[in-house]
Amino acid sequence: MGKRSAVLLTKRVVDAAQPNRERYHVWDSELSGFDLRVGPTGVKTFILRYRADGGGRSATQRILTIGRFGSVTVEQARKLAKAKLGGVAAGEDPAGNLRARRREMTISALIDFMRRRAASSSAAGGKVSR
Repeated sequence: MGKRSAVLLTKRVVDAAQPNRERYHVWDSELSGFDLRVGPTGVKTFILRYRADGGGRSATQRILTIGRFGSVTVEQARKLAKAKLGGVAAGEDPAGNLRARRREMTISALIDFMRRRAASSSAAGGKVSR
């Protein structure tokens, strides 16, 4: 596997990135793990790759979406990525935390559903509707 080349991600570089038949990445030379993902449809997304659980090659690699180009500037995306990497250095797992929050919302929705179901069955006089 060859060494991937990196360039300083700037607005000019991002604007010049053209879609290919397959998704590709433009790696940032200033911030390790920060890159621009360019999809076949032309969607340009800033992402951050890092290793959870203290880092090292045996640690799980995580990918965190920072934002789409247009909604987020290159400078804003780099600043957010640096902040997330600071959290990773302190032992946090931003992508893992996001995944856990999504699960919590799903469980919360299930609890709400069960509460509504229980309330409707008790309102029907305890009869089960089929």
